[in-house]
Amino acid sequence: MIRRLITVAQLTTLEEVRSKVLNATFLFAGVLVYFGLVITTLAQGFEARFFRDVAFTMIELFGLAIIFQSVYRVVRQDVRKGSAVEMFFVRPLSRWEYLVGRLIGVSILLWVGLAVMAGVQLGLTAAKGFGFHWFYVIAYLEVYLKLMVVIAVTAVLAVVTTSQASYFVSGLLVYASGHVMHLLRALLEAKPGSDFVSMLLIKPLTYLLPNFSLYATVNNLDALIGRGVAFAWGDVGLAVCYTVFYAGALTAISAFLFSKTEISPG
Repeated sequence: MIRRLITVAQLTTLEEVRSKVLNATFLFAGVLVYFGLVITTLAQGFEARFFRDVAFTMIELFGLAIIFQSVYRVVRQDVRKGSAVEMFFVRPLSRWEYLVGRLIGVSILLWVGLAVMAGVQLGLTAAKGFGFHWFYVIAYLEVYLKLMVVIAVTAVLAVVTTSQASYFVSGLLVYASGHVMHLLRALLEAKPGSDFVSMLLIKPLTYLLPNFSLYATVNNLDALIGRGVAFAWGDVGLAVCYTVFYAGALTAISAFLFSKTEISPG
């Protein structure tokens, strides 16, 4: 089983890396060079901070683009073309193994893409003389963990949605909601007398939808580097555990649903 999963993951990575990573990297490098050489000249007094924030934002957005395109293709479009069906029958491979192997391949693809984009950022950072701090490594790790959750979410959506448009819209809504779930939970806890309907309809969402506030190092770099705020390693451990359990649960759900879904290559 492990060997079959590794084989599918390798094939997925090789298929996707030729186009997705290269295209995203070139576009990312172009955008970052533009911000680094042109726009930062307008940010007098805080050029390094502006460039850093833009770079991390671009890394996450380009990673998100890689995920949305790759997950939908490996879950839906390959099946419609018939390649997935052939794999089911020609090789001793179950549907859940196919899906999990594909998602592992997308995760590796994402790692490669983020590593290349981080290298571009650090190269331009050194060229501009902005300096480097080891907190950047933690920030890169948390961006990757956050996007791993997005992979698991989009896998479920790719299985249950009926069109590419609904897949993208619902995926973006879930991604956006993940950034405000902690605020919504805090509001509900601050109002213990909230009406029953609100508690019944809204509170479960605060646990079912992703909570991206756990990946906050990139947002706290100013405090950690500039003001010397103590870094909590426990928060990183919590983020890792949350990613493993949340993404793992969603991957299991998507694999189960995929194994029960009628496949039509037409």
